[in-house]
Amino acid sequence: MFGRFLISFFFLILVAQSANSQKRTISYLSEDSVEIFADIFYSKNDNPYVILFHQENSSRGEYKTIAERLLNLEYNCLAVDLRVGGETGFIENKTIKSVKKNYSLADCLADIEASIDYAYSKTKKPVILFGSGFSASLCLIAAKNNKKVQSVIAFSPGEYLKPSISIKDELTNYDKKVFVGTRKDESEYAKELMSPVTNSLKTFSAYESSMQMRGSFLLDEKNKSSDKFWLDLLLFFKQLNS
Repeated sequence: MFGRFLISFFFLILVAQSANSQKRTISYLSEDSVEIFADIFYSKNDNPYVILFHQENSSRGEYKTIAERLLNLEYNCLAVDLRVGGETGFIENKTIKSVKKNYSLADCLADIEASIDYAYSKTKKPVILFGSGFSASLCLIAAKNNKKVQSVIAFSPGEYLKPSISIKDELTNYDKKVFVGTRKDESEYAKELMSPVTNSLKTFSAYESSMQMRGSFLLDEKNKSSDKFWLDLLLFFKQLNS
């Protein structure tokens, strides 16, 4: 009985939007001078940041609801438009409009690194990287040996960057805690991908999904298993703060 109450209480925290939250759109430059646009969600100025990166053909709109929930865990959020993408939730990718040429998925690593520097500069506290699809893979690369990064949340990571980059090879000597969320039918692939990472650093969450959803969309309420993914994610956050 108490266990059910506890689970219900956790979900109440996650679902409720913070009454004190603020959101605005900002921009900053990558090292190669691309203007990166992002929505910044505030809970408290000195709270650490979760930085949210979308999947291919998407935008920062992928994270509107997710960011609002994470605010209640005493984090600020930065939802970033990468230099590759499209539109999600009627929110266009503003970064793409500012670039002068086409970029590869791997080029987005510069956007992730610039976002880490920007968010870290606000509080001087290590950030959490939250990636979806190809950006989950890039987050793993960006986090390795980076003292500005505490941990990574990677939904549907994979070898999106071959032949130029092998994610599995990059994970040798990986040093951060990581939460990996996947569809159940992709779980074995994800475990093989993450096999170079020490077991004590890895948390896996895998359930069946509706409409073959992937990436951060596994947390969408339209996915029949979204509540299970959210609960696993909440427990991961609790582990980070214990």
